[in-house]
Amino acid sequence: MVRHVWTGVACALAAALCASPALAQKGPAALTGVVSSKAEGKMEGVVVTARGDGATFDVSVVSNANGQYRFPRTHVPAGKYTVKIRAFGYDLASPNTVEVSAGKTATLDLTLADAKDPSTQLTSVDWLNLLPGTDAQKNSVQKVV
Repeated sequence: MVRHVWTGVACALAAALCASPALAQKGPAALTGVVSSKAEGKMEGVVVTARGDGATFDVSVVSNANGQYRFPRTHVPAGKYTVKIRAFGYDLASPNTVEVSAGKTATLDLTLADAKDPSTQLTSVDWLNLLPGTDAQKNSVQKVV
């Protein structure tokens, strides 16, 4: 369980670092777009993750106050990418693949819809926190790895 907590913390930290203004302004964009939903319009704080075909790692950024996200070319080279999002209560409702060409900026606007089953978005730690009991009782259930 602790490993899952640290994995979540590491992912959140990586997303925050990738969304930093210094990184966002570094060089031309390889992939950009706007995240929106019918209910909220343009959405801030959505984690947008891209994985290149055959890659063993993801690159994540966070949408800004205008719903815009931007992957710098230094982190997303030319190739085909699958894009996913993390925004509790929402699922991606628009196409999620894009081809990034060398020297050009690809655009993929992302439309979100209400999640069909929000419970599938909860981590094991989220589920544990929903259980009744004290923090000490909940901590006794977690296995330290």
